[in-house]
Amino acid sequence: MLDRRATADFAHRARAAGVTAFAVCAAGAPAAPGPELEAAGIIAENVPDAALSLSHEIGSLGLRERENATVLNAALGGWADELVQDCRRALRSAGIDAPLLFARDSGGLVSADYFRRHPVIATSPASPCAARGAALRTGSEQAVVVDVGAGSVRCLTVVDGEPVRHERPYAGALGIRVQLGAPDVTEVAQEAADEIHAVVARLGEQVPGAPVIHTGGRAEVFEAVSGPEGQFDAARHAARADCRAEIEHIVSAAGRAELDHLLDAARGHALSLAIAAGAAPATVQVRTLTHAPVAYLPAGVHRVTVQAAGEPFTDVPS
Repeated sequence: MLDRRATADFAHRARAAGVTAFAVCAAGAPAAPGPELEAAGIIAENVPDAALSLSHEIGSLGLRERENATVLNAALGGWADELVQDCRRALRSAGIDAPLLFARDSGGLVSADYFRRHPVIATSPASPCAARGAALRTGSEQAVVVDVGAGSVRCLTVVDGEPVRHERPYAGALGIRVQLGAPDVTEVAQEAADEIHAVVARLGEQVPGAPVIHTGGRAEVFEAVSGPEGQFDAARHAARADCRAEIEHIVSAAGRAELDHLLDAARGHALSLAIAAGAAPATVQVRTLTHAPVAYLPAGVHRVTVQAAGEPFTDVPS
């Protein structure tokens, strides 16, 4: 049970200290977000200009990784605001009247306002975008992609047109351990040719017979690349990508009928989030929905993951 008085006292002290960014994380929030919502309401009442990051809206099920992602999200809020403002000024100065969208690490795009509220999901999308664009350019659904940047090389595997995601927690922004569905990327110094070849060979074992595709702004340093097309792969993907949102919840159902009701609610939540992320309502749809019993909890407890997506809403203000 939330100690409302202690939470209000904390909010008063934070306001007096000039704190405006808050990370709210409660144990069990993916299943029962009520305490986080209650705490956020108290903070908002006492700190009118508070920027609130709630863990059940951001992180995965693991408590440590969810805490980390929520704190990172709160810390990145100022940077995200400045970046959005800079991009909007650049569009205006160039006379471009178009929606402003940001690529998220796990795939797809989100609106500028969604990015400002959830910047931690979009801190390193360049290589995932390049990998998707390279697969699109070459028509390769399975591939090992080598993204060559100015100072380093990033290698990742593409399966069914999508980069393979981390299966376990990983080092995210600022090297902090999170789990946000980002692709599994191996970074190697550009000068370490032997190490690059070893990484490519290891990744190739995951997709036997798949081609190795070079991409990125410095892809020409590899003899395997023919032509300059690879340097535009990230932009190629971003120009064609949809707007996406994902949720991961824990639900408890006494029987199949209640589970179906909860799954419908999860679908609706994911669809609404995709629209908030910039998808046109008429085009949004659930792309994937998975659920499975949680082995270490009582019967009827399920882990539910939903991804929804749609075409970008072209009237999003820039």
